[in-house]
Amino acid sequence: MTGVYTTAPGLMPQAKEGNNIFDADENYNAYIENKRRCREEDITKYYCTHDFKEQTRDAVINFLQSQINQATGDFDVLCRQVQEDVAVVQLEGDKDWLAAIHLCSPNHWDPRTKIGRPFNEIHMPVPHIERTVKNYQVMLKMIIDKEPFTRFAWGISTDDRLNHHPEPPVGYDPEEWRGRKFSDQFFVRVERQNLIGLKEVNAFIFTIRTYFYNVEELNSEERKALATAISSMTKESLDYKGMSEFKTKLLSLLAK
Repeated sequence: MTGVYTTAPGLMPQAKEGNNIFDADENYNAYIENKRRCREEDITKYYCTHDFKEQTRDAVINFLQSQINQATGDFDVLCRQVQEDVAVVQLEGDKDWLAAIHLCSPNHWDPRTKIGRPFNEIHMPVPHIERTVKNYQVMLKMIIDKEPFTRFAWGISTDDRLNHHPEPPVGYDPEEWRGRKFSDQFFVRVERQNLIGLKEVNAFIFTIRTYFYNVEELNSEERKALATAISSMTKESLDYKGMSEFKTKLLSLLAK
């Protein structure tokens, strides 16, 4: 809504942002069904761990149980009860790594290529991220020490399918599965991301909730802001977001 595309962290204190960590809405069953299909296909594509310390696992499970009122003591089972995807980042001395991730709504990336890696390596493919990763450990330590934060990320998709894992399920045409093709229908794909520090184990939980907004249903102010933001994107950012092919078509649609 600022009319500018940016890769800045954009962290907002959760108390001021005013929303709960987990958001169950009228689409709950569709999200849970998506997670069931991921498990049926091959859960190892979507759920990975690396040096997921027992104390951290217990702290994460306790937090999830307190938020969703579930008694089970299993990280995987708890993650299957919420619409959000869930990740855990561990810090130890001057090291940090992605210790666990349960990602059934991947936005064109494979969690298996990120697990166990530090923040700067995970975000290396993102154009213009240099400023954020320069002193990123200061930011990670702040996330652990302070109250929960919320941030938002957005892009444009040509469908409203949650699962865009880069490796299609068996039997799917890879090009069709990938999406991001010239289309008369576009959606703003928004991720609401919460970051919750677990100071006692020097780690934090990272939740990702995906929302879709049909571009044709945006009001005039939203259309104008979106068009301005897209126009502000560099070629590298457009390529990374998969928007280069349909930028002109999309801007034309937004101008109507």
